[in-house]
Amino acid sequence: MTKKADYTICSVPDHINVTCPHCDMDDDYNWDKLYARLGNDLYFGNCGTIECSYCEQDIELGDYEYD
Repeated sequence: MTKKADYTICSVPDHINVTCPHCDMDDDYNWDKLYARLGNDLYFGNCGTIECSYCEQDIELGDYEYD
């Protein structure tokens, strides 16, 4: 008899989406570029800063959410 098993679809991060706390604009940032600079810590949050592409202010990355 064949038995059923649950499974997980594994995905590779493509980008992160951040709302700037200075100007409230939403933007996407390339995962590979950020990972090259921030490393594995990017997977766990609270790992560094990025520059807002709209207002050019620094944004400290806080907690993350996986979508």
